Amino acid sequence: MVVLTHICGIDFVAGIAVWGFFMLSGFLMTAVLNGRYGLDANGLRLFAVSRAWRLFPSYWASILLSYVAIRFGGSLLAPELFNPAMSMPGTVREVFAGLFIVGHTTLGLGRVEHALSPSAWAVDVEILMYVCSCLVLTRSATIAGRSLGLLTFVFVGLWFVARKFVAAGDLNMASQLLYSFLPAALLPYTIGTVLWFRRKDLPAWTSGVGAMAVGVAGLVLCTLVVFPRSVTFAYLGTLPFLALVLANLSQLTSGARTRAVDDFVGRMAYPVYLLHWLCGYLVGLAFPNASSVYSIVNDRADFTLLGVLTVTLVVVVLSAVLAAAVEVPLDRMRHQWLNKKKVAVA
Repeated sequence: MVVLTHICGIDFVAGIAVWGFFMLSGFLMTAVLNGRYGLDANGLRLFAVSRAWRLFPSYWASILLSYVAIRFGGSLLAPELFNPAMSMPGTVREVFAGLFIVGHTTLGLGRVEHALSPSAWAVDVEILMYVCSCLVLTRSATIAGRSLGLLTFVFVGLWFVARKFVAAGDLNMASQLLYSFLPAALLPYTIGTVLWFRRKDLPAWTSGVGAMAVGVAGLVLCTLVVFPRSVTFAYLGTLPFLALVLANLSQLTSGARTRAVDDFVGRMAYPVYLLHWLCGYLVGLAFPNASSVYSIVNDRADFTLLGVLTVTLVVVVLSAVLAAAVEVPLDRMRHQWLNKKKVAVA
């Protein structure tokens, strides 16, 4: 979905993907903290180490690839044509954020000007939400429910503040306040948390093909009908449909072979997110003067249909390689480590 927005230029779809990712993450982090690690000091320490083990290797591999591509290709084709922020870090903050993810934003507001992985800002926000899970959100269903109510109230306040920024002409800050600012981003994340606590009480109508079709149709409706009229209401409108899709997926069962395929595709998701801008740049380097692949419009690369298909293929192949070479073996090592610590691994 992020490829559809960033490479194909289809507005809003990447926003759905990020908020959907936040909601799924809220569900999964609540599950592992309550069911695997525990919420005592030792459990939280193991959770932190396990999350770092999960996030950083693929991230470091992605920025190494970006560094090599920009270092040797930057003189041939400017990476900023594909993403204005994709460039070598220059300040201490940019170098720190580039190495450790945290620091790409300030509580979800702002972005560093130069980054080897421009999409890493969402992972920065994700790490902040892990902290919220450990400290507050996953403690009980009651706390999660009250937190959701509070965040809903806060979002209304943020909406009024965002209107002031719109009136002042600062559309970027207005957008970030209602999309990536931590209190706003926590809204879908906390819905995922609440869904986990209520997973055994989900009504029957949330399962089955029909429910999934309604969820997907609702997301399409928000994209095509609501988004052109109101960005804020489009984002809010996606929440019940994303929740329905997540509730539906949480009730699915699969065989061992299907589960293995699902696991590998799931491991590809993180590399896809990290690598899609780089893959666009690599295609640009491979076809520097091919108007059939892309053209430069207003100092930005604009991909043709052939270019979109080419970038998509490169994203899939490179992400599969990264998943097989990094994600799978390191995840196996992580599980072995957790087993030695006598932590139950699902």
